[in-house]
Amino acid sequence: MTGPLHPPVSPSSAAVFTADPGGGFPAAAPGAHAASLSRHGALHLLGGMIGHLALCAAFLVPARHFDAHRRRGWAIGSRLVPLGVLAGFAGSSLTVAAFTIGAGLGLLWPAAVTARLLKAQTTPAVTVTTTNRQRGQRR
Repeated sequence: MTGPLHPPVSPSSAAVFTADPGGGFPAAAPGAHAASLSRHGALHLLGGMIGHLALCAAFLVPARHFDAHRRRGWAIGSRLVPLGVLAGFAGSSLTVAAFTIGAGLGLLWPAAVTARLLKAQTTPAVTVTTTNRQRGQRR
């Protein structure tokens, strides 16, 4: 569901270039934030940024689909969720919880969209018939 740069670059860089410890991450790390980023920490963040941006861009695809099918709430959600994901990524420098919430939202929204689209495929189409009264005719 994400762009062409996401699969090879983002997870690979996050795995190869580890994050700098600090701010309570990982669990045994000191609570204080590091004064500066290491080279591998910066590359880890760069890979994460690419992945988050690709994910957020991908959310716009179902937004257009939902607009076309008059599912306004789902279309708005597909446009607003990327803001929450990016806010979580940006807030990760302040607290691990911000990142966790943003990442969780980034995982839950595609699952919800997929469930909605599958439900739409399995729900039979409703046919609308016009009765004589609706046409203005009397019996």
